[in-house]
Amino acid sequence: MVVLKDCILKASEIGATSLALPAVGMGVKGYPSKRVAEVTLQAVKSFTDENPDSALTMIKLYLHRPSLKPSQILVGLNFNLRQMMDQ
Repeated sequence: MVVLKDCILKASEIGATSLALPAVGMGVKGYPSKRVAEVTLQAVKSFTDENPDSALTMIKLYLHRPSLKPSQILVGLNFNLRQMMDQ
């Protein structure tokens, strides 16, 4: 989760409005996609709570799903940070 937080913070520091990340840990480490999504959501939520004025408004997470057809291997999850802050 530290790597995710560092990436999100760096994107915010440079004034990025969106960020796309690979699902860290699903490759060689073999972490389940559900757990990776949960950890990422936790990191994103933590960031939004601690940085409500950040210009960063969208984070996209791409999950590697080798069991799918080649055209569907990457599955994207979008985190709209403004909507998360309102909840």
